[in-house]
Amino acid sequence: MALAKYLSRYAEAHTQQLADFPGSYDYVCVIPCFDESEAFLQINATAFNTASSLIIVVINQAPAEDINANNLAVQRYVETSFLRLWQSLDRVLTLYASGSGWHLLCVDAFSPGRQLPVNHGVGLARKIGADIACQLYYCGKIAKPWIFTTDADVELPDDYFIATANVAGAAALIFPYQHSHPDDPNQALAIDLYDYSLRYYVAGLHWAGSPYAFQTVGSTLAVHAEHYAKVRGFPKRSAGEDFYILNKLRKTGDIVTLPRPAISIAARVSHRTPFGTGAALSQIVQLEDAARDYVFYHPQIFSLLRLFLHSLPEIWQRLSDASAGNAAIQMTIYKVIENEKLVQVLQTLTVDAGIQHAFSHSKTLHGFLKHIHDWFDAFRALKLVHGLRDGYYPSVNIEELQRLAPEFLSQSSLARGVRDFSRESRRPTYKSWRRISASRSQTSVINLPACAPLTAR
Repeated sequence: MALAKYLSRYAEAHTQQLADFPGSYDYVCVIPCFDESEAFLQINATAFNTASSLIIVVINQAPAEDINANNLAVQRYVETSFLRLWQSLDRVLTLYASGSGWHLLCVDAFSPGRQLPVNHGVGLARKIGADIACQLYYCGKIAKPWIFTTDADVELPDDYFIATANVAGAAALIFPYQHSHPDDPNQALAIDLYDYSLRYYVAGLHWAGSPYAFQTVGSTLAVHAEHYAKVRGFPKRSAGEDFYILNKLRKTGDIVTLPRPAISIAARVSHRTPFGTGAALSQIVQLEDAARDYVFYHPQIFSLLRLFLHSLPEIWQRLSDASAGNAAIQMTIYKVIENEKLVQVLQTLTVDAGIQHAFSHSKTLHGFLKHIHDWFDAFRALKLVHGLRDGYYPSVNIEELQRLAPEFLSQSSLARGVRDFSRESRRPTYKSWRRISASRSQTSVINLPACAPLTAR
Protein backbone atom coordinates (compact mmCIF):
# COMPACT_ATOMS: atom_id res chain seq x y z
CA MET A 1 0.00 0.00 0.00
CA ALA A 2 1.49 3.30 -1.14
CA LEU A 3 0.29 5.24 1.88
CA ALA A 4 1.82 2.90 4.46
CA LYS A 5 5.13 2.87 2.58
CA TYR A 6 5.17 6.64 2.31
CA LEU A 7 4.43 7.18 5.99
CA SER A 8 7.12 4.75 7.10
CA ARG A 9 9.85 6.03 4.76
CA TYR A 10 9.23 9.57 3.58
CA ALA A 11 6.88 11.39 5.94
CA GLU A 12 8.14 14.17 8.21
CA ALA A 13 8.96 13.30 11.83
CA HIS A 14 5.89 15.20 13.09
CA THR A 15 3.77 12.18 12.14
CA GLN A 16 5.46 10.13 14.87
CA GLN A 17 3.89 12.30 17.58
CA LEU A 18 0.28 11.34 16.86
CA ALA A 19 -0.10 7.99 18.63
CA ASP A 20 -2.47 9.35 21.28
CA PHE A 21 -4.16 11.98 19.11
CA PRO A 22 -7.75 12.13 20.41
CA GLY A 23 -9.95 13.55 17.63
CA SER A 24 -11.87 12.09 14.67
CA TYR A 25 -13.14 14.17 11.74
CA ASP A 26 -14.66 13.97 8.29
CA TYR A 27 -12.39 16.51 6.60
CA VAL A 28 -8.91 17.94 7.01
CA CYS A 29 -7.39 21.15 5.62
CA VAL A 30 -3.75 22.27 5.71
CA ILE A 31 -2.80 25.97 5.86
CA PRO A 32 0.83 27.21 5.92
CA CYS A 33 1.10 30.41 7.93
CA PHE A 34 4.03 32.80 7.76
CA ASP A 35 3.84 36.46 8.71
CA GLU A 36 0.04 36.44 8.60
CA SER A 37 -2.69 38.04 10.67
CA GLU A 38 -4.96 35.79 12.72
CA ALA A 39 -7.87 37.20 10.71
CA PHE A 40 -7.96 34.19 8.37
CA LEU A 41 -9.21 32.03 11.24
CA GLN A 42 -12.10 34.43 11.83
CA ILE A 43 -12.94 35.02 8.17
CA ASN A 44 -13.16 31.31 7.40
CA ALA A 45 -14.84 30.12 10.60
CA THR A 46 -18.17 29.51 8.84
CA ALA A 47 -16.56 27.37 6.14
CA PHE A 48 -14.63 25.41 8.75
CA ASN A 49 -17.78 24.78 10.73
CA THR A 50 -20.02 23.52 7.91
CA ALA A 51 -18.60 20.02 8.38
CA SER A 52 -16.70 18.00 10.96
CA SER A 53 -13.29 19.43 10.14
CA LEU A 54 -9.73 19.57 11.42
CA ILE A 55 -7.73 22.62 10.32
CA ILE A 56 -3.96 22.08 10.46
CA VAL A 57 -2.11 25.40 10.59
CA VAL A 58 1.67 25.19 10.17
CA ILE A 59 3.07 28.42 11.64
CA ASN A 60 6.52 28.62 10.12
CA GLN A 61 9.58 30.71 9.36
CA ALA A 62 13.18 30.27 8.33
CA PRO A 63 15.95 30.58 10.95
CA ALA A 64 16.28 34.19 12.13
CA GLU A 65 17.49 36.12 15.15
CA ASP A 66 13.95 37.22 16.00
CA ILE A 67 10.69 35.34 15.86
CA ASN A 68 8.30 36.85 13.36
CA ALA A 69 5.91 39.17 15.23
CA ASN A 70 2.83 38.07 13.30
CA ASN A 71 3.64 34.41 13.92
CA LEU A 72 3.72 35.14 17.65
CA ALA A 73 0.46 37.06 17.39
CA VAL A 74 -1.30 34.14 15.71
CA GLN A 75 -0.07 31.74 18.38
CA ARG A 76 -1.19 34.07 21.18
CA TYR A 77 -4.58 34.58 19.55
CA VAL A 78 -5.14 30.83 19.35
CA GLU A 79 -4.02 30.27 22.93
CA THR A 80 -6.41 32.92 24.25
CA SER A 81 -9.38 32.27 21.96
CA PHE A 82 -9.46 28.47 21.69
CA LEU A 83 -9.66 25.64 24.21
CA ARG A 84 -6.60 23.41 24.38
CA LEU A 85 -7.50 19.70 24.05
CA TRP A 86 -4.21 17.91 23.51
CA GLN A 87 -0.49 18.44 23.02
CA SER A 88 2.23 16.18 21.67
CA LEU A 89 5.06 15.13 23.97
CA ASP A 90 7.52 17.40 22.15
CA ARG A 91 4.99 20.29 22.35
CA VAL A 92 5.25 20.94 18.64
CA LEU A 93 1.65 19.91 17.96
CA THR A 94 -1.27 21.37 19.89
CA LEU A 95 -4.95 20.62 19.31
CA TYR A 96 -7.56 23.27 20.11
CA ALA A 97 -11.34 23.45 19.97
CA SER A 98 -13.04 26.50 18.56
CA GLY A 99 -16.18 27.85 20.13
CA SER A 100 -18.27 26.76 17.16
CA GLY A 101 -17.32 23.12 16.74
CA TRP A 102 -14.33 22.82 14.41
CA HIS A 103 -10.88 21.92 15.72
CA LEU A 104 -7.49 23.49 15.06
CA LEU A 105 -4.15 21.66 15.13
CA CYS A 106 -1.28 24.14 15.40
CA VAL A 107 2.18 23.07 14.29
CA ASP A 108 5.03 25.10 15.77
CA ALA A 109 7.59 25.46 12.98
CA PHE A 110 8.69 28.98 13.94
CA SER A 111 10.14 28.79 17.47
CA PRO A 112 13.93 28.56 17.86
CA GLY A 113 15.07 25.02 17.14
CA ARG A 114 11.89 24.26 15.18
CA GLN A 115 12.26 26.66 12.27
CA LEU A 116 12.35 25.38 8.71
CA PRO A 117 15.56 25.27 6.67
CA VAL A 118 16.24 28.15 4.32
CA ASN A 119 14.73 27.63 0.84
CA HIS A 120 12.32 24.93 2.05
CA GLY A 121 9.64 27.45 2.99
CA VAL A 122 6.03 26.94 2.02
CA GLY A 123 6.71 23.60 0.34
CA LEU A 124 7.97 22.00 3.54
CA ALA A 125 5.24 23.69 5.57
CA ARG A 126 2.58 22.16 3.29
CA LYS A 127 4.36 18.80 3.42
CA ILE A 128 4.43 18.77 7.22
CA GLY A 129 0.72 19.52 7.41
CA ALA A 130 -0.23 17.11 4.63
CA ASP A 131 1.92 14.33 6.13
CA ILE A 132 0.12 14.77 9.43
CA ALA A 133 -3.20 14.62 7.56
CA CYS A 134 -2.10 11.42 5.81
CA GLN A 135 -1.11 9.81 9.09
CA LEU A 136 -4.46 10.68 10.66
CA TYR A 137 -6.32 9.35 7.60
CA TYR A 138 -4.30 6.14 7.69
CA CYS A 139 -5.16 5.69 11.37
CA GLY A 140 -8.87 6.24 10.75
CA LYS A 141 -8.98 9.67 12.38
CA ILE A 142 -9.99 11.37 9.11
CA ALA A 143 -12.91 9.84 7.20
CA LYS A 144 -12.50 11.42 3.76
CA PRO A 145 -9.41 10.76 1.62
CA TRP A 146 -9.03 14.37 0.44
CA ILE A 147 -6.26 16.55 1.87
CA PHE A 148 -7.45 20.11 1.33
CA THR A 149 -4.71 22.70 1.22
CA THR A 150 -5.11 26.46 1.04
CA ASP A 151 -3.45 29.64 2.29
CA ALA A 152 -4.02 32.26 4.95
CA ASP A 153 -4.89 34.96 2.40
CA VAL A 154 -8.12 33.38 1.14
CA GLU A 155 -11.81 33.50 1.91
CA LEU A 156 -13.29 30.03 1.55
CA PRO A 157 -16.87 29.41 0.38
CA ASP A 158 -19.26 28.01 2.96
CA ASP A 159 -19.62 24.73 1.02
CA TYR A 160 -15.86 24.30 0.63
CA PHE A 161 -15.66 20.79 2.07
CA ILE A 162 -18.92 19.32 0.83
CA ALA A 163 -18.18 20.39 -2.76
CA THR A 164 -16.06 17.23 -3.09
CA ALA A 165 -18.79 14.86 -1.91
CA ASN A 166 -19.61 13.38 -5.33
CA VAL A 167 -16.10 13.32 -6.83
CA ALA A 168 -14.28 10.02 -7.11
CA GLY A 169 -11.33 8.57 -8.99
CA ALA A 170 -9.23 11.73 -9.26
CA ALA A 171 -5.68 12.31 -8.06
CA ALA A 172 -6.40 15.94 -7.19
CA LEU A 173 -9.15 18.53 -7.33
CA ILE A 174 -8.79 22.21 -8.20
CA PHE A 175 -11.29 24.77 -6.95
CA PRO A 176 -12.16 27.72 -9.16
CA TYR A 177 -10.92 31.02 -7.79
CA GLN A 178 -11.21 34.75 -8.10
CA HIS A 179 -8.78 37.43 -6.98
CA SER A 180 -10.18 40.15 -4.78
CA HIS A 181 -9.70 43.72 -5.98
CA PRO A 182 -7.69 46.07 -3.77
CA ASP A 183 -8.70 49.71 -3.42
CA ASP A 184 -5.42 50.91 -4.88
CA PRO A 185 -6.02 51.27 -8.67
CA ASN A 186 -2.48 50.31 -9.62
CA GLN A 187 -2.72 47.10 -7.62
CA ALA A 188 -6.20 46.46 -9.05
CA LEU A 189 -4.81 46.71 -12.58
CA ALA A 190 -1.83 44.54 -11.62
CA ILE A 191 -3.97 41.71 -10.28
CA ASP A 192 -6.23 41.80 -13.35
CA LEU A 193 -3.26 41.51 -15.68
CA TYR A 194 -1.73 38.72 -13.62
CA ASP A 195 -5.03 36.86 -13.29
CA TYR A 196 -5.55 37.13 -17.03
CA SER A 197 -2.07 35.77 -17.72
CA LEU A 198 -2.76 32.67 -15.58
CA ARG A 199 -6.00 31.91 -17.40
CA TYR A 200 -4.52 32.75 -20.81
CA TYR A 201 -1.70 30.23 -20.31
CA VAL A 202 -4.08 27.42 -19.31
CA ALA A 203 -6.38 28.29 -22.23
CA GLY A 204 -3.40 27.97 -24.58
CA LEU A 205 -2.40 24.60 -23.13
CA HIS A 206 -5.96 23.33 -23.41
CA TRP A 207 -6.29 24.39 -27.04
CA ALA A 208 -2.93 22.79 -27.83
CA GLY A 209 -4.17 19.47 -26.45
CA SER A 210 -1.99 19.26 -23.35
CA PRO A 211 -3.29 17.03 -20.52
CA TYR A 212 -1.63 19.49 -18.11
CA ALA A 213 -4.06 22.32 -18.85
CA PHE A 214 -5.08 23.23 -15.30
CA GLN A 215 -4.34 25.99 -12.83
CA THR A 216 -1.54 25.39 -10.32
CA VAL A 217 -2.47 27.66 -7.42
CA GLY A 218 -1.61 26.13 -4.05
CA SER A 219 -4.54 27.69 -2.21
CA THR A 220 -7.07 25.91 -4.44
CA LEU A 221 -6.06 22.25 -4.12
CA ALA A 222 -7.44 19.06 -2.64
CA VAL A 223 -5.16 16.03 -3.05
CA HIS A 224 -6.19 12.40 -2.63
CA ALA A 225 -4.13 10.82 0.16
CA GLU A 226 -3.20 7.70 -1.81
CA HIS A 227 -2.00 9.71 -4.80
CA TYR A 228 -0.20 12.12 -2.50
CA ALA A 229 1.76 9.16 -1.15
CA LYS A 230 2.56 7.89 -4.64
CA VAL A 231 4.36 11.13 -5.53
CA ARG A 232 6.06 11.34 -2.09
CA GLY A 233 4.32 14.48 -0.95
CA PHE A 234 4.89 18.16 -1.53
CA PRO A 235 8.40 19.11 -2.68
CA LYS A 236 10.42 21.08 -0.16
CA ARG A 237 10.61 24.35 -2.07
CA SER A 238 10.21 28.01 -1.17
CA ALA A 239 7.75 28.42 -4.07
CA GLY A 240 6.29 26.39 -6.94
CA GLU A 241 5.44 23.38 -4.80
CA ASP A 242 1.90 23.45 -6.18
CA PHE A 243 3.10 23.30 -9.81
CA TYR A 244 5.50 20.43 -9.17
CA ILE A 245 3.17 18.24 -7.15
CA LEU A 246 0.35 18.64 -9.69
CA ASN A 247 2.81 17.81 -12.46
CA LYS A 248 3.53 14.51 -10.70
CA LEU A 249 -0.06 13.83 -9.68
CA ARG A 250 -1.30 14.11 -13.28
CA LYS A 251 0.82 11.04 -14.05
CA THR A 252 -0.97 8.99 -11.39
CA GLY A 253 -4.56 10.05 -12.16
CA ASP A 254 -6.89 12.77 -13.37
CA ILE A 255 -6.76 16.38 -12.19
CA VAL A 256 -10.36 17.58 -11.95
CA THR A 257 -11.29 21.26 -11.95
CA LEU A 258 -14.49 21.69 -9.98
CA PRO A 259 -17.23 23.88 -11.50
CA ARG A 260 -17.88 25.51 -8.12
CA PRO A 261 -17.54 26.94 -5.48
CA ALA A 262 -14.98 29.69 -6.01
CA ILE A 263 -12.26 30.58 -3.51
CA SER A 264 -11.50 34.29 -3.11
CA ILE A 265 -7.76 35.03 -3.01
CA ALA A 266 -6.44 38.33 -1.68
CA ALA A 267 -4.59 40.48 -4.19
CA ARG A 268 -1.65 41.82 -2.25
CA VAL A 269 1.98 42.66 -2.73
CA SER A 270 3.98 40.13 -0.75
CA HIS A 271 7.53 39.09 0.09
CA ARG A 272 6.60 35.65 1.38
CA THR A 273 7.68 33.67 -1.70
CA PRO A 274 10.16 34.48 -4.51
CA PHE A 275 7.44 34.08 -7.16
CA GLY A 276 3.69 33.69 -7.30
CA THR A 277 0.86 36.19 -6.86
CA GLY A 278 2.47 38.50 -4.33
CA ALA A 279 5.82 38.66 -6.09
CA ALA A 280 4.15 39.17 -9.48
CA LEU A 281 2.07 42.08 -8.18
CA SER A 282 5.18 43.65 -6.71
CA GLN A 283 6.83 43.58 -10.14
CA ILE A 284 3.78 44.74 -12.11
CA VAL A 285 3.05 47.80 -9.96
CA GLN A 286 6.58 49.02 -10.61
CA LEU A 287 6.04 49.14 -14.39
CA GLU A 288 5.75 52.65 -15.83
CA ASP A 289 2.63 51.70 -17.80
CA ALA A 290 1.44 48.25 -16.82
CA ALA A 291 -1.13 47.98 -19.62
CA ARG A 292 1.60 48.68 -22.16
CA ASP A 293 4.57 46.98 -20.54
CA TYR A 294 3.15 43.79 -19.02
CA VAL A 295 3.50 40.99 -21.56
CA PHE A 296 2.01 37.60 -22.39
CA TYR A 297 3.38 34.61 -24.27
CA HIS A 298 3.05 35.04 -28.04
CA PRO A 299 0.06 32.96 -29.18
CA GLN A 300 2.06 31.40 -32.02
CA ILE A 301 3.87 29.44 -29.32
CA PHE A 302 0.67 27.59 -28.46
CA SER A 303 0.06 26.90 -32.16
CA LEU A 304 3.46 25.19 -32.33
CA LEU A 305 2.82 23.27 -29.12
CA ARG A 306 -0.46 22.12 -30.68
CA LEU A 307 1.38 21.10 -33.84
CA PHE A 308 3.75 18.89 -31.85
CA LEU A 309 1.06 17.25 -29.71
CA HIS A 310 -1.23 16.61 -32.67
CA SER A 311 1.69 15.13 -34.63
CA LEU A 312 2.23 12.32 -32.13
CA PRO A 313 -0.21 9.77 -33.62
CA GLU A 314 1.40 10.16 -37.06
CA ILE A 315 4.88 9.87 -35.54
CA TRP A 316 3.76 6.64 -33.87
CA GLN A 317 2.32 5.29 -37.11
CA ARG A 318 5.42 6.06 -39.16
CA LEU A 319 7.73 4.53 -36.58
CA SER A 320 5.54 1.45 -36.45
CA ASP A 321 5.95 1.04 -40.20
CA ALA A 322 9.75 1.41 -40.18
CA SER A 323 12.86 0.72 -38.15
CA ALA A 324 12.80 2.84 -34.99
CA GLY A 325 16.48 3.65 -34.69
CA ASN A 326 17.60 7.09 -33.55
CA ALA A 327 18.20 8.29 -37.11
CA ALA A 328 14.74 7.12 -38.13
CA ILE A 329 13.19 9.01 -35.21
CA GLN A 330 14.97 12.24 -36.11
CA MET A 331 13.93 11.96 -39.75
CA THR A 332 10.34 11.14 -38.76
CA ILE A 333 10.09 14.16 -36.48
CA TYR A 334 11.35 16.48 -39.22
CA LYS A 335 9.03 15.00 -41.85
CA VAL A 336 5.91 15.05 -39.69
CA ILE A 337 6.33 18.41 -37.95
CA GLU A 338 7.84 20.37 -40.86
CA ASN A 339 8.65 23.40 -38.71
CA GLU A 340 12.34 24.05 -38.20
CA LYS A 341 11.91 26.44 -35.28
CA LEU A 342 9.79 23.97 -33.33
CA VAL A 343 12.08 21.04 -34.09
CA GLN A 344 15.17 22.98 -33.00
CA VAL A 345 13.65 23.80 -29.61
CA LEU A 346 12.36 20.23 -29.22
CA GLN A 347 15.90 18.98 -29.84
CA THR A 348 17.13 21.00 -26.85
CA LEU A 349 14.62 19.04 -24.78
CA THR A 350 16.03 15.71 -26.08
CA VAL A 351 12.79 14.88 -27.85
CA ASP A 352 14.49 12.05 -29.77
CA ALA A 353 15.27 10.20 -26.55
CA GLY A 354 11.78 10.81 -25.21
CA ILE A 355 10.09 9.43 -28.29
CA GLN A 356 12.55 6.52 -28.51
CA HIS A 357 11.77 5.53 -24.92
CA ALA A 358 8.02 5.87 -25.39
CA PHE A 359 8.03 3.87 -28.62
CA SER A 360 10.24 1.07 -27.29
CA HIS A 361 7.99 0.66 -24.23
CA SER A 362 4.66 0.72 -26.06
CA LYS A 363 2.73 -1.83 -28.09
CA THR A 364 -0.16 0.47 -28.93
CA LEU A 365 -0.81 4.12 -29.75
CA HIS A 366 -2.64 4.36 -26.41
CA GLY A 367 0.49 3.28 -24.54
CA PHE A 368 2.75 5.47 -26.66
CA LEU A 369 0.71 8.59 -25.86
CA LYS A 370 0.69 7.72 -22.16
CA HIS A 371 4.49 7.43 -22.12
CA ILE A 372 4.95 10.61 -24.16
CA HIS A 373 2.67 12.66 -21.92
CA ASP A 374 4.45 11.38 -18.83
CA TRP A 375 7.73 12.52 -20.39
CA PHE A 376 6.52 15.72 -22.05
CA ASP A 377 4.87 16.96 -18.88
CA ALA A 378 3.95 20.41 -17.60
CA PHE A 379 7.58 21.23 -16.87
CA ARG A 380 8.83 20.30 -20.36
CA ALA A 381 5.88 22.07 -21.94
CA LEU A 382 6.88 25.22 -20.05
CA LYS A 383 10.49 24.79 -21.18
CA LEU A 384 9.28 24.53 -24.79
CA VAL A 385 7.23 27.70 -24.34
CA HIS A 386 10.24 29.53 -22.93
CA GLY A 387 12.54 28.20 -25.66
CA LEU A 388 10.21 29.44 -28.40
CA ARG A 389 9.77 32.77 -26.59
CA ASP A 390 13.49 33.37 -26.13
CA GLY A 391 14.49 32.19 -29.60
CA TYR A 392 11.71 33.21 -31.95
CA TYR A 393 8.52 34.70 -30.53
CA PRO A 394 8.97 37.51 -27.98
CA SER A 395 6.10 38.12 -25.59
CA VAL A 396 3.42 40.67 -26.47
CA ASN A 397 1.37 43.18 -24.51
CA ILE A 398 -2.41 43.13 -24.21
CA GLU A 399 -2.98 45.36 -27.27
CA GLU A 400 -0.75 43.22 -29.46
CA LEU A 401 -2.50 40.12 -28.16
CA GLN A 402 -5.81 41.56 -29.31
CA ARG A 403 -4.39 42.32 -32.76
CA LEU A 404 -3.03 38.79 -33.13
CA ALA A 405 -6.45 37.38 -32.12
CA PRO A 406 -5.39 33.79 -31.42
CA GLU A 407 -7.97 31.16 -32.29
CA PHE A 408 -8.06 29.71 -28.81
CA LEU A 409 -9.29 33.03 -27.40
CA SER A 410 -11.89 33.75 -30.06
CA GLN A 411 -14.59 31.58 -28.49
CA SER A 412 -13.55 32.01 -24.86
CA SER A 413 -14.64 34.43 -22.17
CA LEU A 414 -11.04 35.65 -22.06
CA ALA A 415 -11.49 37.38 -25.41
CA ARG A 416 -14.02 39.75 -23.87
CA GLY A 417 -11.38 40.84 -21.40
CA VAL A 418 -8.93 41.69 -24.17
CA ARG A 419 -11.48 43.70 -26.16
CA ASP A 420 -12.94 45.61 -23.21
CA PHE A 421 -9.53 46.36 -21.77
CA SER A 422 -8.12 47.72 -25.01
CA ARG A 423 -11.23 49.67 -26.02
CA GLU A 424 -11.64 51.72 -22.86
CA SER A 425 -8.12 53.08 -22.56
CA ARG A 426 -4.47 52.32 -23.19
CA ARG A 427 -3.88 53.49 -19.63
CA PRO A 428 -7.09 51.85 -18.50
CA THR A 429 -9.68 52.25 -15.89
CA TYR A 430 -10.62 49.06 -14.13
CA LYS A 431 -14.37 48.74 -14.69
CA SER A 432 -14.12 46.36 -17.63
CA TRP A 433 -11.68 44.12 -15.79
CA ARG A 434 -13.92 44.05 -12.76
CA ARG A 435 -16.76 42.84 -14.97
CA ILE A 436 -14.62 40.14 -16.53
CA SER A 437 -13.28 39.06 -13.14
CA ALA A 438 -16.81 38.89 -11.80
CA SER A 439 -17.94 36.70 -14.69
CA ARG A 440 -14.90 34.44 -14.33
CA SER A 441 -15.54 33.98 -10.62
CA GLN A 442 -18.46 31.69 -11.39
CA THR A 443 -16.20 28.98 -12.78
CA SER A 444 -12.63 28.35 -13.87
CA VAL A 445 -13.73 26.14 -16.75
CA ILE A 446 -12.96 27.97 -20.01
CA ASN A 447 -15.17 27.31 -23.03
CA LEU A 448 -12.79 26.73 -25.92
CA PRO A 449 -13.00 25.32 -29.44
CA ALA A 450 -13.31 21.53 -29.44
CA CYS A 451 -9.89 19.94 -29.16
CA ALA A 452 -9.72 16.64 -27.31
CA PRO A 453 -6.50 16.34 -25.31
CA LEU A 454 -4.20 13.67 -26.74
CA THR A 455 -4.07 11.58 -23.61
CA ALA A 456 -4.55 7.95 -22.79
CA ARG A 457 -7.10 7.65 -20.01
